[in-house]
Formats: sequence, structure tokens, C-alpha cells
Amino acid sequence: MELLHGAGSAGLASQIIKDIEVVSPATAAIRSKARLLLMGPTGAGKSQLPKKIYELKRAPHQVTGAFVEVNCATLRGDQAMSALFGHVKGAFTGAQTNRAGLMKSADKGVLFLDEIGELGLDEQAMCLRAIEEKRFLPVGSDTDTTSDFQLLAGTNRDLLINVREGTFREDLFARLNLWTFALPALRDRKEDVEPNLDFELRRYGEREGENATFNREVRERYLVLLWRPKRLGPPISVFSRLL
Repeated sequence: MELLHGAGSAGLASQIIKDIEVVSPATAAIRSKARLLLMGPTGAGKSQLPKKIYELKRAPHQVTGAFVEVNCATLRGDQAMSALFGHVKGAFTGAQTNRAGLMKSADKGVLFLDEIGELGLDEQAMCLRAIEEKRFLPVGSDTDTTSDFQLLAGTNRDLLINVREGTFREDLFARLNLWTFALPALRDRKEDVEPNLDFELRRYGEREGENATFNREVRERYLVLLWRPKRLGPPISVFSRLL
């Protein structure tokens, strides 16, 4: 069964594709509405896989809503509540209209909480009920709102260690850890380096509005940087230095 081949799959690991085609938590996420926790180092492809899962679910109309990606590192305090749960008109200064919020925007679709390990304890508490019950209270409202989304989450942290250290809620981890899919580092997937590089170059070009290419010399330099024990960061930050 070819689950991840075709448009949009470039940049995903070929070994990951093979694993998913056989049996894996990612397969469960495609075939059902199961929650999925993606774990792996920066640059491993955690942001690519959720989008592909969404595409595969949308084709047979398993989902009809949107794919909503949230960078959890940006969610703090009251602004996090408004961003996630929305607000009603007049809830606070500047709230001139009702706002649906990101969780409601993912209704009947897929909600991807990227870098969920970066959430503070207060923000984790906010998410707990919403993830479990698919119900939440918009800021300034006295009536719950519901949203029937499938949750995918990604992190480069070992959340079990964070739980033991007291920096990540055990009850939230239990809800996220229904299915876990570990993505190996790109440096451990030599056959995927060139396809991943081309994929990231296309993404960089689309975002910056330019046609970015690397000659052989620069590609070889990228490989050297990639295999360093402490490389310069995710592929896109490496590209910025090499372009």
C-alpha cells in the first residue's frame, strides 16, 4: 500500500515511508482519528509528515476541514487562550469582533501542535481539556465551543524526561501518547539527504520568492555541516548561511 508516495512526499524519508507502508502509528493516524505524537530532532521532518497525513485523509474525504499548524513556542498567557480558543467581541481591549481561534478553525480537520514541548505549564493546563473533550471556552464567553479535530503533535524533546523533571504535565503526556512515531535524524538516513535538500530548497524559494539552487561544491559543504555533532541548526538555517 503506497501511503506516502506521490505529490507532496518529497523530503520525507524513504525508510519512514517503508515503515509507514507496513504498519506504524502514522498508519493508524491516517486510517482513524487517533492522536499521534511525532518525536525527533530538528530537521527530521516532523513538520512534513502531518501535512502528508492530512493530504491522504482529505483525498478520500476522511476530513473535510482545514489543516491548522500551531507553533507552540509562541503561545504564552492570555494571548495563548485567545489564539487557541478564540474570543468574543468586547472580551478585552481591542476585541472588536468575535474570533474563532485556531482550534475551532481545525473543526473537521487536523490540528498540528508543533513543538508542544515548548508549552509552559499554564498553557499545558489550558490545552488539557480541549484535547481530551474537544470543548473549550472562548475568552469572554460563558458558553463552551466544540471542535471535532484530529490532533497531531510534534516535539524535539524527550517528554517522558520532562514529565519526570516536572516541566511537562503527566496527564497531558498520557493524552498525547496514544500513538508515538519516532523520526530518526536526517544524518542517520543517508539516502534521504539529497531529496531532503531539494525539498527544503523549494520551500525556501517559495517563501523568499526566489529560485534557490546549490551547485555541487555547496551541496558537499552542506553534507559536512549536516554530519557535525553540533550542526548549525535546522536545514533552513543552514541554507541561509550557504546561499
